[in-house]
Parts: sequence; C-alpha cells; structure tokens
Amino acid sequence: MLFKTIITIECGEDLSRQFKIPLGFLCEQSQKQVEVFWEAEDLRKRYAKVKALGKRVNAVFPLLELHGIRHTEKCREKAMALILESLNDFPLPTYEAGVAQKLAEATDAVFRKNDLFLKPPGKKFDRLQFPKNDVKGRLRQLHDEAVYAVFEQLRFYLHRLKDVEAGNASKSAVKAAAQQRVLLPKEEPATVEALVEWLYKNGLSFVDVNHLFGIHALADKLGIASLAAECMDLLSTATSRILCRAKAEGLSLKGLLEEGARGDEQLHDPDANDDPLSSSRVVAEVFKATLNTPNPPAVLQKLVADAIAASEDDALLNRLLPIMNLDMRGKVTMAMLRNVKAKAAAEAHREMRLSHVSSEASRSASIKSETSYGKDQGVKQAWGKVLGPASATETATGYDEEADSPAAD
Repeated sequence: MLFKTIITIECGEDLSRQFKIPLGFLCEQSQKQVEVFWEAEDLRKRYAKVKALGKRVNAVFPLLELHGIRHTEKCREKAMALILESLNDFPLPTYEAGVAQKLAEATDAVFRKNDLFLKPPGKKFDRLQFPKNDVKGRLRQLHDEAVYAVFEQLRFYLHRLKDVEAGNASKSAVKAAAQQRVLLPKEEPATVEALVEWLYKNGLSFVDVNHLFGIHALADKLGIASLAAECMDLLSTATSRILCRAKAEGLSLKGLLEEGARGDEQLHDPDANDDPLSSSRVVAEVFKATLNTPNPPAVLQKLVADAIAASEDDALLNRLLPIMNLDMRGKVTMAMLRNVKAKAAAEAHREMRLSHVSSEASRSASIKSETSYGKDQGVKQAWGKVLGPASATETATGYDEEADSPAAD
C-alpha cells in the first residue's frame, strides 16, 4: 500500500520544484517519517472527505448550466442535501463553526429579500420564527435561485479552505503529510534531487563538499539515518586523508586552512581522479561547519579538536577561539591535554629505555672484553635500538674516548 501511495516532495523558496516518489521509499529508510505519516492518517482521511464533498458540489453546477433556468427539482434537492450535509457533518472539526457561520450569513442575505420567497410574505409574516441558524427552515421558504446562491457560497468556501490548508501545511509536517506532501522550502533543489536519487537506489551523487554537507543535513532532518551516516563517513574519511597528506608534505594546519579558503590547491593527490573530496577545501569547509554550527556531528568535532591540538599552533588557536562555542572549546582543551599526556608518557618511556641501555652499557664496561672492538660493537647495538644508527654511532664514539683514556694513561 505504501509503495502505491505517491507523495510529492516540494522544495525551493516558492516550492516550485517538485519530486514525486512512492511513500514506501521514504518510510523504509526513516522511522521518523513513518511516525509523521501515521499521525497524519486520520487528518488525511478527513481531507479526502472534504475533497469528495467538493467534487460533488462542483458536479451540480454543470447541471444548472445545462438546464439554463435554475429551478429544476433535481438540482434543488442535490444542492439542499449538500448544504445540510456541510452544515451538520463537516469532515474537518476545526472548520465546522466557520462553515455554519458562512451558510447562515449567505442564507440570511437571501431571506431578507421578499421577491425570493415562494409565497410573498404577508403583513403577519414574522421572520423571527425562522432564526438565523435555521438554514434548512429558511431555505424551504425560498425560490430555487436563493438556494443556489447559498450553494455557490459553499462552493467558494470549500475552494478557499483548500488554499488555506495548503498554506498551513508549511507550518506543520503532519498537515503536509496528510496532504501527501513533504515541504522543504529552505532546501536547494539539487540537494533534494540527490536525496531522491539515493532513495531510488541510484547511489549517492554530489558535486562538492558543500553539496555533501547539505545532503547530510537534509537526511538528518528527515530521519534517514543510513544516508546521514554515509555522508558523514565520506566527510570524515576525506578530512583525515587530507590532514595526513598535508602532514606528510610538510604543510601546517594553518597553511592547509588558508589554502582551502583561497581555493589555491597545492597538495597533490595522484589517486584523486576528479574526486570532489580530494582538495584542501574539504578541510576548510569541515572546520567552518564544525566551528560555526550549534550542534555539529560528534565525529567531526573530534577530528577538528584533535587536529588543532596536534598542530600546537598558538596563533591558529587564538584565531579560532572566538568562533568556537563552549562545547567545542572544551573538546579542544581535552584534546590538548591528551596530547600533553601522550607526549609525557612517550618521553618517560624513552628515558626509561635510555636508562636501561645505559645500565647495560655500564655493566658491559666493567667486564673486560676480549677486544675493544667487540666492546664497541655491543654498545652501538644497544644504543641503536633506542636512538637509531646515526645517534648510536655518535654515542658509541663518545664512549670510546672515555674508555680509551685509562689506556692512554
């Protein structure tokens, strides 16, 4: 049933761009939309009844035009029945009073005209015996033309009601769903088109990082978690890749952000192949979105905080602090603390290993070796494990000078 129900996704400031999709395509990806359309079901049925009433009202007017003279008994009966149905059992409760008032006013206007009575009212006729809300009693006293005049006011009212409710749908997702619409006035058509393509199983297509951000925001808004996750995975992976590439090429974070803001691409990715997420602009836009938006995705907050902390660039930090909210400042502070602790732990581990190597070297020096060459090679190997070949050679050379000095004496 859901896949047979066609809904319209409308976007753009004037909602002029429209995409039609089966409701099932949307609901199978979003529990949020399932709940919205389920809540709207009763109102949808009421709208359907109003629509059916409008069609029956409109169907009477061709009969009136066909007969030319509006006094056929058949047309009068149809018009009276529809007037009374609208008066006593209008499908939308919020409009019951409005319909009753409109019909009562229209009836009162014709009831005041003596020439519209079936029998001209005499001097003893008392209009007060037919109160204003007695639409049925009043119309029974009047000619067909009077009935049709009231009937035409009902027709106008139903037409205006349709326009009013269509406008009210922009303020209520439930009302829009009841009209089988999804209204997205703030979304760009290109963003909605990409979402619709994805719903039709044609994959995720985007032109640049901002387009992808827009798709992610729309997916999150509509509750399409799998699409939002796919967008965020692409954004975070691309950001991490570019940050690593910049570090490998000796480009600072500050330089990378400035390059991305200028659009002056210096980083070279041989595997890019026109990938829209391969340029330094991706990092610049990710930083901008993460630092400027109220509730950015957690994965991007961590990426940005870790990158700022790892840069150890006080000037960059001072430049970014004014645009950070308190939550983001806290995350950057925690990332910097983790960075300091990690460095302290690494330094402590290095000193411990150096101490261990020095102890081993001292023990070896107290034992007479067969040859001074063998002694030198053992020290070089021990230091090489910690400091690398070059540093080990320098340390071993210093050791030789001290070891040889007693022999010189």
